[in-house]
Amino acid sequence: MKLTTYARAAWVPAAGALLLAGGLQAQTAPSAPGIDPANFDLTVRPQDDFYRYVNGTWLRNAQIPADRSTTGAFIDLRDRSENALRTIVEATAAKHNRPGSDEQKVGDLYASVMDSARAERLGLTPLRPEMARIAALTGKAALPELFAHLNTIGVQVPFGYSIQQDAKKATEYVASLNQGGLGLPDRDYY
Repeated sequence: MKLTTYARAAWVPAAGALLLAGGLQAQTAPSAPGIDPANFDLTVRPQDDFYRYVNGTWLRNAQIPADRSTTGAFIDLRDRSENALRTIVEATAAKHNRPGSDEQKVGDLYASVMDSARAERLGLTPLRPEMARIAALTGKAALPELFAHLNTIGVQVPFGYSIQQDAKKATEYVASLNQGGLGLPDRDYY
């Protein structure tokens, strides 16, 4: 079974918005796009197995990192993007920003996420109202309301609801109901 886990820090969307707004510039090394012929396996005839012809050397030499279940160009792009955003956020948090500015909000959010001592001190206290809400359920009929609430605060539920652009008619929006899943990478975590 192939598993892919995408961890995201809470500050990534805010940093991305700040970057898109032109507030900061990311410093990343440019790379040439395109096909890398070094990945070709010239011992395979393209008409016999084009996939192996184009990717054979890469498949033979690529190593999946021990802490991952997959690897590839899109994983590399995600990692590079997250590193660039982290650089932006840390640089923003280190500055004295104008109160109320987007930069100040990003810095404050990052500082709160990184305050592990406070998280340890608080323990489960911030979750007690949510746990009480769950404990107060009176039956199955109360589940839809609970699921709706949990979905709005980012908690994984058996199904999720969203509004998306219609794939067949781009000028309209449609309701989308999606199956939920496990919140942790695989069953061994449970």
